[in-house]
Amino acid sequence: MKSKIALIALLVLTLTFPSLGCFSNDEDEGPSMAQTVKDHTAQIASLRTDVNKKADQSTVDALTKLIGAPQSDTYTKAQVDAQIKSAVDAAISKLKSDQSWIEEASSGGGDSDSEDVEGELSKSGSLILSLDRSIEDELYLGDGESQTIKLSVTNSDTTSHTFRLTANFDCNDDAVAMTNASLSADYSYSAGAVMKLNTTMPATVQTINFTSRRSSTATDTTWYIGKGKTESVYLKYTVDYVDAAANHTWDWDFTIKEVD
Repeated sequence: MKSKIALIALLVLTLTFPSLGCFSNDEDEGPSMAQTVKDHTAQIASLRTDVNKKADQSTVDALTKLIGAPQSDTYTKAQVDAQIKSAVDAAISKLKSDQSWIEEASSGGGDSDSEDVEGELSKSGSLILSLDRSIEDELYLGDGESQTIKLSVTNSDTTSHTFRLTANFDCNDDAVAMTNASLSADYSYSAGAVMKLNTTMPATVQTINFTSRRSSTATDTTWYIGKGKTESVYLKYTVDYVDAAANHTWDWDFTIKEVD
């Protein structure tokens, strides 16, 4: 009797709560919670490794600035050659149409400490004194050395004239002890013409001055030139230092003055 009652009670419970009669096993339905956590942990570690391999944004921005914006176009060699030729042709055409650059290049060099100077040195009345040969505007001379300066005098007038020629030599260094200095006619159209030293020697000097003379004994300071003539005057500057081992740099200057 008791067994029948127990069987009936079990049947009632089964019909009333059917889920109680069907229990599931986690291992049958899928991985356990521990396994799931383990798998997720491995995935997170993998993602962290991938992230660490990637550059941060500031690094990417810096590299982008260095290499410039990416080029989306590609060019063949023929296209590149054509672009270069076009640019060169345009530059040549511009230079042909605007030749001011030629004048600028030919007039340069004025700021140089030592440069070739030529052309007119001095003018007075109808007379022009100019360089016959280009020469540096600074002369570097050792003891006993000399330098010839080749000048020309032009008279553009229809009458003859007399003139005075003066010369100054300035030492670019400190005042130098001199035994003597001379400015002699290396070749001149004026026979016997001389440049008289006006500076007393021996002396320690910064500037040495010369003036034209008809002869070494004359007091007349003028030279003569005929009408419409151009004559050459070659004058050799020679230095004699107290110190035989000395070397000095000299600026030079010539001036002409028509005196009749």
